[in-house]
Amino acid sequence: MRTIAVAAILSLGIWPAMARDIGARRGGVTGQAMLVVPVIAPPGGVWKYPLSTVVTVVSQQGQVVTQFATDADGRFDVRLKPGSYTLVPSSVPGSNGLPQAVAWPVSVTVQLTQPTPVVISYFGQIS
Repeated sequence: MRTIAVAAILSLGIWPAMARDIGARRGGVTGQAMLVVPVIAPPGGVWKYPLSTVVTVVSQQGQVVTQFATDADGRFDVRLKPGSYTLVPSSVPGSNGLPQAVAWPVSVTVQLTQPTPVVISYFGQIS
């Protein structure tokens, strides 16, 4: 019976279409790391600067899944299996031994069909 079903799928051309569909699905995370600096002097507001950094991906069970570096503009695009993850950004060291910038972990849920957009906001100073 299985042989007939497989033969029917192949003869109808369904299998290549299914394979293309599965190949088109691309879950993961995509986004940018930014240094956010509040501006005190008029006109006020917030300045945002792209930040190159390293991010660790941790599973819901607390296991390290992968680690990746952003590009020079802070951008990243990482494939992950569907599920829930925590992105743990590394702190950016300053010249005085203290962190120049820190970011809080970001919780994400990855879907099968499209990347999840993420912005990692670092808070700190410009040196």
